[in-house]
Amino acid sequence: MRIAAVIFGSGLLTVIFASCGPKPASNGACGDNNARIQHRECTAASDEATCAQRGGSWVDSNAKSRNQSCGPNGKCAMTEELPIKFSCSCPRPDDGCPCSAASDCVGACYAPEQGDKCAPASAGTCGPPHKFGCKCLITEQGAGNMCI
Repeated sequence: MRIAAVIFGSGLLTVIFASCGPKPASNGACGDNNARIQHRECTAASDEATCAQRGGSWVDSNAKSRNQSCGPNGKCAMTEELPIKFSCSCPRPDDGCPCSAASDCVGACYAPEQGDKCAPASAGTCGPPHKFGCKCLITEQGAGNMCI
């Protein structure tokens, strides 16, 4: 597990991120182009009813970002002013599938980790899009550590 922390001012810990990597098991849609198209159509839904019809959940897409940036004292840094923004959250069909580039996945392609470094890799596993913390990603340019 990789942990990153930001400390401000008088030693007050305000932001903690932890990452454990993508889910290990696939839901069976590896390489299924129809599943990728259905995912695109689901995430393109612009209202709650259409989202539900396409198998998604109507959620505030900024809520998780706001919650992840709050420290133990309830004070939030950087993302506390993010507006409420509803969108359709849909299951990713290829989580856990093998990948060799970001374009192989609906979300992101994660390289294996070796301790606190990314393993040199040309093959990884699909998982959720990278938003916070440090992750070993495989892009079209190869594997590398990405910290946001």
